[in-house]
Amino acid sequence: MVVPGDGSTDALLRMYVADGADGEVILWVLVSEPAAEGLADGARLAPVEIAGIGHPGGRLMNQPAAQGVERAVRVRLNNALLPQADAAGGWLVFAVPHRALARGENLLGIGALGRELRVEKVEVRVCCTEVL
Repeated sequence: MVVPGDGSTDALLRMYVADGADGEVILWVLVSEPAAEGLADGARLAPVEIAGIGHPGGRLMNQPAAQGVERAVRVRLNNALLPQADAAGGWLVFAVPHRALARGENLLGIGALGRELRVEKVEVRVCCTEVL
């Protein structure tokens, strides 16, 4: 999915959540930035494997975005703006306020300012503190 870099258009995606989240919720977004391909490795985020089966050489990797991309990306979950991301291991990592994620369908909007990006993967991770 392409995220336009115009700062006013969000790429939209629907996510379905089966159960309510009782722990800390973190949204992990993996992006590619084709325009950053010519930059030195130290000027880009770490590359991340997208898939390991059915691709030439056995692995499909993203095109790492330029350092600082986390400041150009904004994410809305059910139209609630999430706090600015941190970059971790090549991913953009967003803390999700407890009540922002709903059971059932959720609408995710991803926008960028000054950079055209491609969303490769989105993961919702729940860190449970206690299992009964």
